[in-house]
Amino acid sequence: MQSKKYFPMITVLRLPFIIGIILFHTHAYFGDPCSSLLGSVYRQGGSLGNIFFYMSSGFLMSLHYRNRIAEQKISLSSFLLNRLLSIYPLFFVSNLVQLCLIYSSGGLPDWPLSKSFLSMLLVSEGWVSSIEPPNFPTWFISLLVLCYLLFFIICHFTKTRNSYRIVIILLILWGYYLRGNPLNFPFCYAVTGSAEMYFFEGCLISELLFSSKEVRKVYSVFSFTCFFILILFSLINGFTAAAGDTGLIYSVTLMPCIFIIASRDNLFTAICSKRVLLSICSLSMHLFFWHIPVFTLMKRIQEKTNIHHTLSGWQNMLLYLAALIAASVISKVVSALISKKCQKVKTLVNSF
Repeated sequence: MQSKKYFPMITVLRLPFIIGIILFHTHAYFGDPCSSLLGSVYRQGGSLGNIFFYMSSGFLMSLHYRNRIAEQKISLSSFLLNRLLSIYPLFFVSNLVQLCLIYSSGGLPDWPLSKSFLSMLLVSEGWVSSIEPPNFPTWFISLLVLCYLLFFIICHFTKTRNSYRIVIILLILWGYYLRGNPLNFPFCYAVTGSAEMYFFEGCLISELLFSSKEVRKVYSVFSFTCFFILILFSLINGFTAAAGDTGLIYSVTLMPCIFIIASRDNLFTAICSKRVLLSICSLSMHLFFWHIPVFTLMKRIQEKTNIHHTLSGWQNMLLYLAALIAASVISKVVSALISKKCQKVKTLVNSF
């Protein structure tokens, strides 16, 4: 399947964006070390990371599942089970650990258990409420599942590629509208619009792979030109003034370039297929799910031992990153053992 060809590329590209998210969420505690070099990452790492997550998911989903769903070779239950088993265990455990850390410190006394329960069921951001999970960066998972549901419905009812593309474009436009004009109604929040816009842009980018070489070249030149103008204007007038809607700028110019060029560069795809590199980069999702629980635990320990004030910002950050990597390695090993058990469940369900 084509998605297998691009999966190593997405796995390798995901790591720098995960690092950007981690620094975005934690930099202030460490005193913004080397802000002259990493300042843009501290400010924009979270936005870029979320956009990449949604777009890469839409990109791979469209390549891997579009034809199988349209030809009714996979059921909704099997599709969702495959997706949830790959992300939900980490989501659940990291949320549970973070919730225990919060309550053990006496934090969030007005946080009802009902909110935590609903967030564990993925009924949170963008569905019927704006409930954040205890491990707050994982809010995007609930919206990702919503995008999966929409994607399955679209693929099931659009039998031709042209109709599929039309519906995708309409959903991108609908998502863009919600970002600026939220209805504050179930499934119509601003965050819902962002997720749909980026996810289905990823689906649309995957369709470009089936376009002619001339179309891909025109789009790549257009994207790079827009991005170059943005950077040039930013140097003169400042990034905020130049970008305006940063999500739109990133998703329309930078991200498509990354996907199209990386997927067409044989040297890059060959490098991404190296087993050692893939092993390192496969830690990225574990780093993401655990970076807030580990950060919360580290803060708790440092506040009690007063170590935080005896180390520099860089030393504190390196200590935190070392602890995060250790936790992620352990998490990956445990997940690999559990996935063998889950594979038996997937095989049983897929047999029906």
